[in-house]
Amino acid sequence: MVIRIKPYVILIVALLVAALVIVMSSITHTHVSLLNSSFTGIVYILPSENSTPYWARTFGDRVFFYVYANLSLYKDSINHDFKIIRSAGYSFIVVIIPLADHSYPYYYPNLNLISELAYVNHLKVMWAIFPKWLLGPEWDYLYVNSTVYSKLVELMSYLASLNSTYRIAVWYGWSPSAVPLNYWCSVKLLSSYLNSLPVGIRERYVVWIDQPFDEYVNECGVPGLLNSMNVPAVTEEYSTMNVYYWYSTFREQYVTTGIWNAPNVEAWCAGFDGRVAPILFNIRHANPQYYKPRIIIIWIYWDVNDGSGELYRALTPGGLANPIKCVSQIHVNG
Repeated sequence: MVIRIKPYVILIVALLVAALVIVMSSITHTHVSLLNSSFTGIVYILPSENSTPYWARTFGDRVFFYVYANLSLYKDSINHDFKIIRSAGYSFIVVIIPLADHSYPYYYPNLNLISELAYVNHLKVMWAIFPKWLLGPEWDYLYVNSTVYSKLVELMSYLASLNSTYRIAVWYGWSPSAVPLNYWCSVKLLSSYLNSLPVGIRERYVVWIDQPFDEYVNECGVPGLLNSMNVPAVTEEYSTMNVYYWYSTFREQYVTTGIWNAPNVEAWCAGFDGRVAPILFNIRHANPQYYKPRIIIIWIYWDVNDGSGELYRALTPGGLANPIKCVSQIHVNG
């Protein structure tokens, strides 16, 4: 039996298909608009050629490399890494440092050297201060009259004066087993702290939030506060679900993630594409007039044999991938 389809049915189907194509095209355009495709960063701690657990084993964390090492001895290695980072298409590096002061003779000269090497390689620097414990309990920086606060402002003032500085991020979030929530997780306390910062620091300031402390920060109302004060957030997330939940929480946000132990660039790109797929295909509350494009930060350039026990390194035997190029290539080729 021959089934005859009436012409008007064919026309209706054709119109529906055309409408779907237009909608999908519009959605794709919106997806792209929510990722900043020209500005990406990557976390940097130890030089890849000199990675050793010595700093973590001796001082408790590899970030103390910047306090106790003479970085002039590692200048060539760091410069080599920065050249690779820039050639891969990254715009900035995120340098993780602890809070220290002039009483540590190498510290400030080391920071200046990093800035100079970034400058000659056409890279900007987001300094990420994970305060640690040299000058007191790190959460004390939230209290304006504390020594930790004074030392932090002193350090941030110096970083703001360096010609490569793009942003200054500071760690925010601790376990209740380390310090009571009401000691740090307070909109009133955080607001008072942020308002106390000098203008030159405040305009560059970013709040760094790691995945284990997401729920505390959310329950305390921090996202709403940062949005109202136009203060960006770095959200460090390592699961697809968490990326999906958090990428539209803040008005201005750096989405930070990494891929574990990728053997090559292709595997790294596939893992990254899966991780950020929620940003590309499941946009919630997408309002380009409100949300600034998400900026991607990759954790980490190199973390092999550095004492962290992690294998997120983005530098593979095949080279260093650019996350935005990964997404573009996968979807264009797919």
